[in-house]
Amino acid sequence: MQLVFALNRMLIEGFRHIPLVDEGGYPVGVVSMRQLIEYLGEFFNRDLLTLPPDPRMSFRKREGT
Repeated sequence: MQLVFALNRMLIEGFRHIPLVDEGGYPVGVVSMRQLIEYLGEFFNRDLLTLPPDPRMSFRKREGT
């Protein structure tokens, strides 16, 4: 849940990096939006990530062409 909150806040506020803090509020590192998205991407099959928004829809041309 905290990961989703962090990504949402980053998107809304326009942050690309956020600090990580421990239980005492002391900084322990920094995480980027890219790192969070790559972490989430590890849980999904690559074929699923390239599906069009509407499954009945097909791509008109290959991406990048």
